[in-house]
Amino acid sequence: MKKYLYLSFFLILISCGSPLYVPATASAESSIAQLKQGRELYVSHCASCHALHLPKQFNAKEWAVNLDLMQARAFISDEQKKLIYNYLINAPQ
Repeated sequence: MKKYLYLSFFLILISCGSPLYVPATASAESSIAQLKQGRELYVSHCASCHALHLPKQFNAKEWAVNLDLMQARAFISDEQKKLIYNYLINAPQ
């Protein structure tokens, strides 16, 4: 019961917080597609266990460490990790 209460609380916090950056433009369509794919992976894999962090909450080095630590828990491949990392470090500050 407490687990569901905490989950509800986190979902409310996420919905009330700042929206995550959604890539809209880039120099090439493939870049846009990769950033969108990275965002989708970030949301689907990371939000299933905890509240999402805004990309600006960590710098590139910190994101690399965080992703290395969470890769096995989130069941993401090296390619998926790269896509998530690229999304997080290229989001506007």
